[in-house]
Amino acid sequence: AWRPADGESPHGTHVAGEIAAAKNGIGMAGVAPGVKVAGIKVANPQGFFYTEAVVCGFVWAAEHGVDVTNNSYYTDPWYFNCADDPDQKALADAITRASQYAEKKGTVNVAAAGNESYDLASGHLTDLASPNDTRPYPREIDPSICNDIPTELPGVVTVAATGAKGLKSSYSNYGLGTIDIAAPGGDATSYQPPAPPATNGSILGTLPGGTWGYMSGTSMATPHVVGVAALIKSTHPHAT
Repeated sequence: AWRPADGESPHGTHVAGEIAAAKNGIGMAGVAPGVKVAGIKVANPQGFFYTEAVVCGFVWAAEHGVDVTNNSYYTDPWYFNCADDPDQKALADAITRASQYAEKKGTVNVAAAGNESYDLASGHLTDLASPNDTRPYPREIDPSICNDIPTELPGVVTVAATGAKGLKSSYSNYGLGTIDIAAPGGDATSYQPPAPPATNGSILGTLPGGTWGYMSGTSMATPHVVGVAALIKSTHPHAT
């Protein structure tokens, strides 16, 4: 497993293992063990995913023949980018063009729905987290013109999370017409206890330093979908 620099997150290592960890009888196996994985780093050392890096990530994937991208993040500093704000619209337009460029090159882009229990199809939301790199303030969101990027971009496969009982994870965003598919992301053991002998309702994955650990989130659901997409592409390499 990749060992990050001090202060960086084990998140990417966990996601990569869920996709492709070896089926060798140790720890856990990925959904698609044996597929090639590229770590396209779009976060800065402080953990922010800014537009320029996200655009470059999609373009890099497009130019290097990546079949499937896993996007377990939203583009900072705005949880939702609104079309009636010229700056936020510019950010959304740039990432839309980049993601669609990758799609035209044959890439399937898969993204996490988010962990705030938002109904993304509702008439209004209150965003309490933005801008997350300065001082957040509450703002009312109109989902018809404000989107979580890249999660709600056209063509992106949007993934919600389920727990051990197959119910929607307590934290997972949801929404008719917004969510494309749900996959195992884990949940609180008190809410969705797993069947014995399992004792933890979260998702076991690889961690830096060659170890394993449990995490929950739509970030954990997304690589399950990416792994299935990779299996489909491996079996049907000429499929669109």
